[in-house]
Amino acid sequence: MTAMKRSVWIVAGVVVLALLVAWLAFRGESENVVVNFVDNFGQAVEKRPTNANISVSDVTLAGQTKRAIVAPSSSRIAWTVTIPENARLLVSGGLREEAWTTKGDGVVFRVSMNDDEVLNMVIDPFGDPSARKWNDFEIDLSEFAGETVNVFLKTFPSPPGSNDSNGDQPVWGEPRIITR
Repeated sequence: MTAMKRSVWIVAGVVVLALLVAWLAFRGESENVVVNFVDNFGQAVEKRPTNANISVSDVTLAGQTKRAIVAPSSSRIAWTVTIPENARLLVSGGLREEAWTTKGDGVVFRVSMNDDEVLNMVIDPFGDPSARKWNDFEIDLSEFAGETVNVFLKTFPSPPGSNDSNGDQPVWGEPRIITR
């Protein structure tokens, strides 16, 4: 083999090795979706209020579109799920863009596993312009591994002590349970 061919093979080997190292470093952890609550919306065991227009649609907030559950400002949706090992709940919350400039005090987003609250967050894009986006949450569910629980997504029209529903148009973006 000539020195020129040997050099080409060495360079090719270094390039392949560099690509492999880059792929391993930047691939991130893969997401194994165990339950997609949007896809399983019809299997919810509870939707309150029962006469409310709770639905699924594509919702865009700050230029980012997600498949979402659109709920009234006072709602409760539940699914019965067995939580696997190494599970995490990924969910985004927000208010529709048309609500961002309507005077109000925000919406309370709560997530519970049976009676155990795992998320309690007020999202108020009128009072806090930094909330004018999808607000992403990742919740470790390891304490519930192996248990069958009711997973509740709840919204409330105001923080405690208030009852202002102006501008309340909450959406739950891509709620899902994953394992890694």
